[in-house]
Amino acid sequence: MKLIKVPIIVFGLLLSSGIVLSCRKESLPDGPADEKGGGLVFRVESEGYEIPLRKDATAGVFVLDSESYESVRSNAFVLVGDNGEAVQEEDTLLGPDRAMIYAYSPYSSAWADALDSVMEFSVKEDQSAELSYVESDLMWSAGVAVQHPLTQVVLSHAMARIMIHMTSHDSEKDMRDVQIMLGEMRTGGYVYLREQEVQTDTSSVSDIICHVMESVDRRTSIVAVVPPQKTASDSLVLKIRIGDSVYDYEVPATEGFEGGRQYVYAVHMADEDFVFDGCTVSDWTDDGNFVIDMDPSLFR
Repeated sequence: MKLIKVPIIVFGLLLSSGIVLSCRKESLPDGPADEKGGGLVFRVESEGYEIPLRKDATAGVFVLDSESYESVRSNAFVLVGDNGEAVQEEDTLLGPDRAMIYAYSPYSSAWADALDSVMEFSVKEDQSAELSYVESDLMWSAGVAVQHPLTQVVLSHAMARIMIHMTSHDSEKDMRDVQIMLGEMRTGGYVYLREQEVQTDTSSVSDIICHVMESVDRRTSIVAVVPPQKTASDSLVLKIRIGDSVYDYEVPATEGFEGGRQYVYAVHMADEDFVFDGCTVSDWTDDGNFVIDMDPSLFR
């Protein structure tokens, strides 16, 4: 996935008024190194409790002086190790007491100017592999002032998620051998991290191969991540393959898919016919938002 910096003037309507941030790394001196390497712990909120973020997840972290808006760290790479603990590839993240934190995931080396410029982002057209699905799920945080003794930076989903629960009343249909594509979805857009704005590229249209989350004899759950977008018609086209059989089935669509929202469609199959059972729309929090616990020693 190639991220291309887009001139910010093209997307001036996205940007709200405010102080433009500087990205000069040399503007503030580093504080003393922390003996524990920064004390970053990444967690996922799941069903009311926290679990460690998966190993090998990546994030980009920006540290700003909230008074001067000068950069202390710009797009610092963070790799998650065992138990959600950060394994940092750069020097320890340090900053003043008045620091503000911005973060996003997954990390991209091309996003060094993400706080000042509009960046290009696309979801994967083939999300059947878990890595492709995860890399499509762009998450971000707004500027959070450092609090003592602990600062939590919560990353929310910038994209939308479509989930399809499909069951079969036909004993001859094995739902373990199912592939579903979302027909003619917009796949790309432009992101401004500081303002948490996304503008979808209407010219980037493609089918998206979904990722199978769970599959048993008579039931399968399939998901895909899509950029926020208005729907071109009043239906969502599901291109379904079950074994050697191929079907095109249309389900009612909402007016659009909003970032940070989840759209759960229920469909069942009886004989050779599909029946739409309904759609539920909610905040995308079932998988939890990502929480970064910031040790105050980072901000001396």
